[in-house]
Amino acid sequence: MLVTKCPHTNRKHYAKNMCSSCYRKFGRKEYATKCEHTDRLNYSIGMCQTCYLADYHQVSTILIILIINTLLFLQRRTKVKRREKKEALKLAK
Repeated sequence: MLVTKCPHTNRKHYAKNMCSSCYRKFGRKEYATKCEHTDRLNYSIGMCQTCYLADYHQVSTILIILIINTLLFLQRRTKVKRREKKEALKLAK
């Protein structure tokens, strides 16, 4: 698709016949509804850019912590099973 509604005709099409920078400045018309900044333009899922990015990074951090805790739990569990196997082998001899 060609970029026709902005002066950057050599850039890649993003949305509404505009490049990405022009669309972010001139193409969006809806305002944020799911955050306290109802005077700012909607960035994603009803939030302004500041609130969306804060929420995104908070969720990412929580997921990383959950993954690390799960891996640590599995590592501890594996060590316990190895120890139990060694003890069972000693008792069997």
